[in-house]
Amino acid sequence: MQRRPDAGRAALAAAGGDDPEEDFYYHINKFPDIARQMEGAKPVREWVATDRLQYSSRQTVGDRWVLLAHAAAFIDPLFSRGLSNTCETINVLAWRILAGIKDGDFSAERFREVERRQQALFDGNDKLVNAAYISFEHYDLWTAVFRTWAWGSNAGAFRAHEAFRKWRKSGDEADLLELEDVKNPGLHWSDHEGYNELFDAMVKHCDDFEAGTISGPQAADKLYKHLREAKYVPKHFGWDDRNLRFINPTPLKLAKTMWWAATEAPPEVRRIMLGFVREAAKEFVMGRRIF
Repeated sequence: MQRRPDAGRAALAAAGGDDPEEDFYYHINKFPDIARQMEGAKPVREWVATDRLQYSSRQTVGDRWVLLAHAAAFIDPLFSRGLSNTCETINVLAWRILAGIKDGDFSAERFREVERRQQALFDGNDKLVNAAYISFEHYDLWTAVFRTWAWGSNAGAFRAHEAFRKWRKSGDEADLLELEDVKNPGLHWSDHEGYNELFDAMVKHCDDFEAGTISGPQAADKLYKHLREAKYVPKHFGWDDRNLRFINPTPLKLAKTMWWAATEAPPEVRRIMLGFVREAAKEFVMGRRIF
């Protein structure tokens, strides 16, 4: 796993004390607005400190058993990837269990792909969380990291929903199994090589910033340049606009973004975005929600 800011007792030592409450207020008092909100607060239980919470298992599948998600590893809930990772792992596990029921083969080898996919998800989340913690030192860099993550998550959701729509129409399980045929299983948008390169660039620029080889503004400039030049990142929505403090998808912005998708987006982006919008419109007319 990537190196992260130390927690628990190491943080206490850095703060020059061994009292968890003192350590808490040592950090809180760096931010006057937050400190004011904590004035008069009374703890309802004793203060505690703990060492790192991250862990990972060397092996997550065996003969007739599989460890899923938090039983297999835990990194950091910063991006709430636990439920997402669980669902993605179940998607590659469930049909293998059903096949095992039919032929009686519950060997570790049958579930090896489950382990590979799950480890890739852990690795991807590890890199993402580490980059985020590093970027917190510089606001513009953090906004660029956030945008890189958020668009990839959206595109990944569009892709998954596309597979579901195809399966619901055809009834062919192959439409769902295609979700496994990817080069970068650790990413939400796992079948797009361009996004994989953007993600790797994000990790590199954050690592370079932490190492001191480039400054925070330089790292942010580099990552925003990637976002602006990437043809697969939608325009008008705000993904590449560093001056936009809040991404607020107004009807006008959504209309402009979908017009971009229809007229300028690469085919693979146009397909997943317009397909999602068409399906959402159908569900709305029928009084249902797409999610």
